[in-house]
Parts: sequence; C-alpha cells; structure tokens
Amino acid sequence: MNKTVDAVKKLINSQKLTNGIVEGHVEVMKCVEDKTILAVIMATDITDEKFKKNFMAKAATCNANVIEIGTKDELTLWLGKK
Repeated sequence: MNKTVDAVKKLINSQKLTNGIVEGHVEVMKCVEDKTILAVIMATDITDEKFKKNFMAKAATCNANVIEIGTKDELTLWLGKK
C-alpha cells in the first residue's frame, strides 16, 4: 500500500474517533462557507469539473488544504460505510 494512502486512512480513522469528520458535499461546503474546516479529502474520480473548480476556489478562501486521493468508492470504504 502507498504511504500517502496509509496516512490518509490513519487521518480519517483518528478524526472519526473525535467526531472530526464531515461527510457529503453539502455539509462540507457549509463548513467551507463558515470557515470551520482545515482540510478536505476529495475523490479523484469527480467528473463535474465545474463543481470541482468552484469547490477548490471556495476552499482556498478559508485556506483549507484539499487532498485529492482515492475514488468515491475507496473513500466510502475508508470511512467504514461499506
């Protein structure tokens, strides 16, 4: 397994323990707008380029780090949803 993937999985698991995870684009966008977010893990297989560009621009306004890694299905697994 890739060290970056392992690190992201570890981050997700540690944040789940402290209720530090916000899931879903609507909920994440609200946190971005409220500037209460530090980092975002975004799937690499997002096909809506307009959404992605808009989201990245908004995330930049609150200095949130955006990490593009894994597919939607992989992120779902990492979150323990499947």
